Amino acid sequence: TVEETEQFLKQAHRAYNTEANDLLLTALGTAIQEWAGIRQVLVNLEGHGREAILPDVDITRTIGWFTSQFPVVLDMGEEQNVGRRVKNVKEGLRRLPHKGIGYGILRYLADREGEAPFISEPEISFNYLGQFDQDLKNNAFRMSPYSIGASISDTLTKRYALDINGMITDGALELTISYSNKMFMKKSIKKLADLLQESLREVLAHCVEKELPELTPSDLSFQGLTAVELDHIVEQTAAAGELENIYSLTPMQKGILFHGLMEPKSGAYFEQATFDLQGSFQVEAFAESLNQLVDRHQIFRTNFYSGWNEQPLQVVYRHKHAGFRFEDVRSMGQGEQDAYIADFAERDKVEGFNFSSGELMRVSVLIKARSRTVLYGASTIF
Repeated sequence: TVEETEQFLKQAHRAYNTEANDLLLTALGTAIQEWAGIRQVLVNLEGHGREAILPDVDITRTIGWFTSQFPVVLDMGEEQNVGRRVKNVKEGLRRLPHKGIGYGILRYLADREGEAPFISEPEISFNYLGQFDQDLKNNAFRMSPYSIGASISDTLTKRYALDINGMITDGALELTISYSNKMFMKKSIKKLADLLQESLREVLAHCVEKELPELTPSDLSFQGLTAVELDHIVEQTAAAGELENIYSLTPMQKGILFHGLMEPKSGAYFEQATFDLQGSFQVEAFAESLNQLVDRHQIFRTNFYSGWNEQPLQVVYRHKHAGFRFEDVRSMGQGEQDAYIADFAERDKVEGFNFSSGELMRVSVLIKARSRTVLYGASTIF
């Protein structure tokens, strides 16, 4: 429907940072698995080649399509939920270099003497043509109401058993399945079409209803994690949807973290600064500005995870509060105040930091007598 197509275009991709083909191919793989009992579906994926693929190639002064075709395997797994299937299909597509545009060069133009030929031929072809509404809306062209006749000869041997094309016209997504009636009965293809529509609606509903977005390995700055490994890190470090990014450590950070874990009580890299302020001080405004600073810079929302292949990683959260403490010690006497503040600074240093959880920077404000404020700032391995 038009409403479902609107959700497909504007809401569904937020859940897993997906593109149109990610969701459409997930639905196709699910339908084929249900229809034919095939867990791994080999599909010839066709594209128009006009995406931003190579940064040094400017195609703005060209017209037409640079059609690319390449095989992809849709691994539906066994008893996987919708989210897992979407992630698997997305990651499989992201692993293709330059969106598969070099496959034809590798197969037909490269010198492959002595090597085994390409023996796996997809029997299914899929091509999502995009939004034709935009082209018609922005140009003086209109779709003709007259029949164009047969686009190909009836005697032509079909290259694919199933040829599936999708496009959006009049605000609605439409998928067309072309097949040979010598290979399939109409009721069998009708069943496939019903399964495809059902699975696409299931994928759409799942993505639209998902409250917090989830990242997949291809979204991260650190490359090398599998989807299972990423899920394990999320379980160990953050709530679902709270992970923003994962980075590798700089050499200096690795050294500091190593020494910090080996000798957690040494305090060698514990930085503590004290500021003695005179005059009025707005504690609430200061606390709010500190939280805004943390929201602005990822490094203040970071912890360190050491459970991946003996290599530490920086895990960045979407939301994290700054470590902030406030005490009013004006009821104490002058000598008692000074002793308490000195003891507070020592206890703060002894407390140290937990690299894998909690904040890695904290600020403490102590209000003293005679309109004076002491700020203690402590930080570690940034």
